[in-house]
Amino acid sequence: MTQTPTNEPRDAFMADLIKGEQDVAALMEKHGLSPEDAAAWAREPANRDCLLSLSALADLQAQVVLSRHRLLAVTALLRLAHREDEKADIMRRACMDVMSADLRRAARPEAPAETDEVAKDTATLIERLRSEWKRDDSAADDADGEAGR
Repeated sequence: MTQTPTNEPRDAFMADLIKGEQDVAALMEKHGLSPEDAAAWAREPANRDCLLSLSALADLQAQVVLSRHRLLAVTALLRLAHREDEKADIMRRACMDVMSADLRRAARPEAPAETDEVAKDTATLIERLRSEWKRDDSAADDADGEAGR
């Protein structure tokens, strides 16, 4: 029989997962879940939505922290602008690293059926655009030919 975590404050498994103190394998062992059970739990819409929303929130929090540190980095660079020692150079490089950091956001995975449908729609759109461009090019060539007569 497939076992799923119970629904206590969105359940203990979710709470432990959010704490991030253990990896997934340790959490599965702690909560008596097989990999299949844990995967089924993660596919449940309510659990999936909650985890994706929390992931997006953590990404936003990281962006806010990074933005705050970018401001500090700019201020530090202005103070370091006229110093010419090795320590200042190292600090300048560190500031530039903070300023140029690009955090990737967690992608919201799509269900395979949705992905297939999006791929089909995209391919259809590309083909339609190609045929329109060919028509536009042909019309422009015809117009150029008639203008040259």
